[in-house]
Amino acid sequence: MKRLIVFLLLAGCGGSEQVAQQPGATIRQEIAPAVKIPDVATVKKQLTPAQRALGDPVVNSIDMLLLPIPAGEFRMGSTAAEKEWAVGQEGGARFSSGGGAREAYEGESRPMRVDEGFWMGRTEVTVGQFRMFVASTGFVTDAEKPGGKTQCFNLEWVQQNSTMGKPPYPWIVMENKSWRDPNHGIDQKDDHPVVCVSYNDMKAFCAWLTKKEKAAGSLPEGLIYRLPTEAEWAYACRGGRRDSSYYWWGNDLDD
Repeated sequence: MKRLIVFLLLAGCGGSEQVAQQPGATIRQEIAPAVKIPDVATVKKQLTPAQRALGDPVVNSIDMLLLPIPAGEFRMGSTAAEKEWAVGQEGGARFSSGGGAREAYEGESRPMRVDEGFWMGRTEVTVGQFRMFVASTGFVTDAEKPGGKTQCFNLEWVQQNSTMGKPPYPWIVMENKSWRDPNHGIDQKDDHPVVCVSYNDMKAFCAWLTKKEKAAGSLPEGLIYRLPTEAEWAYACRGGRRDSSYYWWGNDLDD
């Protein structure tokens, strides 16, 4: 049953699915990521009975902690008011490449069931973990290829009010930027989440990690690393809630 899942924090960029090496690049030895792993025994005590029934937390060879997420039900989708906010000035979706079309297609809040349990990374994939993948394979991300672009933080951005008709977020498309230098304006550390990676990049990362864990004999037959479906991601983010609250703890950000 293929249900072992990791996830990446993304700032999208286009490109092909080809796994390539930069000309003249040397594949280096893997570098251990600087990630502090919580004590697994302590984490296990914090799991719900349904989580413990599915299985134990998993720590893999690149120090990624994955938690069991049991099958279950939740409400997925957005209300009409939420969709209207998303495509408006304050939500900012109309300034995206899709012009708000993606958000307009969002379904109404409705019951949804995730039929099979899975494991999901406790945190985003880190810079250090992604660096291990690149060092091991010589992989070149879409943003690093000729003509590549990615979404980055605009250091000159000034917060806009809701009437200025400008994007209410600080993201701009940039060339010559990538996960190595995402234009944060701060020193990037190995325990930071990796950004400026594309769908193609993360598929390649998952394929590499699956092969690596299978070779080590630590991945049971039939399991793979992959990205979550939209429903699995929304279900996990709700943390067990079955309503349509804005956040996993309720509707008030300050709670």
